[in-house]
Amino acid sequence: MVVRLYGKTRTVEVLPILAPRIMVLAREIVLTAGQMYRGKPLAQDFTIPAGRILHSKWIGEGEDKRRIYHVSASLYAVVRSYAHAIHSEEAAQRKLKLSNAELVSASRIIAKNLPLTVAQRKSVQEKLNTLQILFENARKDVLRSATARVEAALPLQDSLKRYNPGVILARLVAVGREYCVRFEEIEAILPNLARLHRVTAQELSAIWQILNAFESNLSSIARQVARGGEGLDMLTIWALCEALKSQLPLLKVDPFNRMATHMEQDLAYVFATLIDHDIPRLERAKEITLIIARMRMGIKFKRVQRELERALYRFSLALRKGTLTPAKQMQIIAATRAVMTRLGTLDESGFKVKRLAKGRALLWQGIDLMKARKFPRAKAQFKAASALL
Repeated sequence: MVVRLYGKTRTVEVLPILAPRIMVLAREIVLTAGQMYRGKPLAQDFTIPAGRILHSKWIGEGEDKRRIYHVSASLYAVVRSYAHAIHSEEAAQRKLKLSNAELVSASRIIAKNLPLTVAQRKSVQEKLNTLQILFENARKDVLRSATARVEAALPLQDSLKRYNPGVILARLVAVGREYCVRFEEIEAILPNLARLHRVTAQELSAIWQILNAFESNLSSIARQVARGGEGLDMLTIWALCEALKSQLPLLKVDPFNRMATHMEQDLAYVFATLIDHDIPRLERAKEITLIIARMRMGIKFKRVQRELERALYRFSLALRKGTLTPAKQMQIIAATRAVMTRLGTLDESGFKVKRLAKGRALLWQGIDLMKARKFPRAKAQFKAASALL
């Protein structure tokens, strides 16, 4: 498919493994030095790996409206981003309701009183000042236009410096129409965001159902191997491994893609070992046991990552909403320490790349940064720790 991504039109391949609107990169994308990435030019080539999630949003208005795409590191990140977007739109909706109430109140005072008393004039100006402040940094064209109209009405006089309630009310009616345009836009957006948030969360849940079944099959293989010895039931083990192999394409999405790739290689080795008659059966059983143990440990790593992501979700959303109270901070720190305890139950001896020491260090740094109230940096440390798992 052809998409607008990081300032360029690109042809990308996506995997049809998840629900519509959640697209997974089938191949890596290479961004060359000098291209823009997250608002900055790249100093060197940068690779976005396969398995990342590609999703889109509309920007601009009217003739300038266009669809752009961006890449998220994992399904967990997509769930967080939709939760943030829902909060932002709901906050904008509340602000519009407040603004409209002030607008209606100001309009009524002007319409019912001729001329205005000093107190009434002051009240109207205060209400219009509130509207101007609420949207002085608005990004939407319609809200910038409304704010300009409010500013024009604020002197409470027409172009000839006369108090002209008809002109003022006409301007305020136009402001109300523009508020309504944005309000209706939000009402259209929110159900869609909620659906995407729900669908992404459901996809995560479905992947965990697959992993639970995967783990059960791995346990069955381990039991077969443990009691097989010289009478190793190769056909049963082969059938169980085939069942596992058929599920792997469904895991080709981050943060599970790296694990799925390793499992693919491990299963290929198991198949080769099963048919290698030059190796005694007992030796083959030992080899398969080690591989199965490593695959099971990989899933255990993902379970710990899931716990960390749950804490990160609560932290991130509270930070966005401004509800990160000291009590909530302590809850998140406690949840992070629980994750660190679970890290102690993991065994990385079967993996080439060792990640646990760095993961612990990142989590400790995140906790220290939270205590110092450096929340964005703490969040970055927790995200980096999760990416290692």
